Amino acid sequence: MRSQTEVMSASDLYSHDLLGKAKEFWYKFDNRYEGKEFDVEVKKLYLNCYLMKSMDPDIYNLDWMFSFLRNEMRADPQNYEQSFSTEVQKYKDGIMKLANDQRGIIDNYLKSSFEIQQAFELFGQGVLYDERRRTVHKMDGSDPFVGYARWHGFIRARVSVGQDIDYWLKLDRYLLIAYMLQSKLKPPETKQDNPYILKKDLSNYQSSCLSFDFKKLDEEFIHYFS
Repeated sequence: MRSQTEVMSASDLYSHDLLGKAKEFWYKFDNRYEGKEFDVEVKKLYLNCYLMKSMDPDIYNLDWMFSFLRNEMRADPQNYEQSFSTEVQKYKDGIMKLANDQRGIIDNYLKSSFEIQQAFELFGQGVLYDERRRTVHKMDGSDPFVGYARWHGFIRARVSVGQDIDYWLKLDRYLLIAYMLQSKLKPPETKQDNPYILKKDLSNYQSSCLSFDFKKLDEEFIHYFS
């Protein structure tokens, strides 16, 4: 029989205030990049990073950063970061602008690294049901939820062309935690009361992922998105 500690869920780790902040953040973030606000301005941001090949919204190129990173790491594990950096430097201005756009939304709603971490944990668990959408906020698509790999590729491009490495390293760690949570729980999209993960399982993910450097994060994402 499992102890009471083992079966305790993570639900009591998140304050009511934080749950509200996280829901509003993901609502704004989703609308900005794939919803109601995905307009000419955002298309230009994507286009300047080569994440779109034209202003036609049907012609995306969202996988190229992660695919290039993965291919270079497999070909030359010792020197792949330099070749990746050389390639993404071609789009430096666009990458910086899109990254600043993303960070502006994050920092507007989430005021500390811990709040950002918790917002990503809630996202991965699929427990942020939003009445305005009648769905939960989580990564779209079926397993393996390729949006996580795409975002990792973009984060790696961002740190290759600029500073703020600590900020983006932490964000990448939270991204991996969110992926692992969603992969384990596979929360239904329209269920209003998806279960939280067990505390011990969340703690295990945190204790490993929060210590990873970028090379280890590359290894993990490439392992899961081979």
